[in-house]
Amino acid sequence: MIRLSPDRSNKTSRLDFRVGLLRGFAARAQQSDELRRQLQQLKHQDEQVAKRSWAMLLAGDIGGTKTDLAIFSVEAGPHSPLTQSEVHSADYPSLQALVTEFLKQAKTPVERACF
Repeated sequence: MIRLSPDRSNKTSRLDFRVGLLRGFAARAQQSDELRRQLQQLKHQDEQVAKRSWAMLLAGDIGGTKTDLAIFSVEAGPHSPLTQSEVHSADYPSLQALVTEFLKQAKTPVERACF
């Protein structure tokens, strides 16, 4: 009968392998927690940007012949309208009808207006 002596180096390498796995899992868990925290921060920042982007201004130059309407955002600034239109004032029965149609076509919520 042949007796095999236990190979201690094999046990050590398996133990080292398991310890390495556990350390890797722990590191990934820490990274995962950090990524979760960063994701929450980004969501919060996105919400803040979204709130600011809803702060839209409808500006209009109303005249007897034509009316110019434009929507501006805080981010884009006063020289970059998000959408604009020039229409003949006589084609609409009222300013309200003109603005209502413009806003339907623009599909952009407006918080304030200045004419």
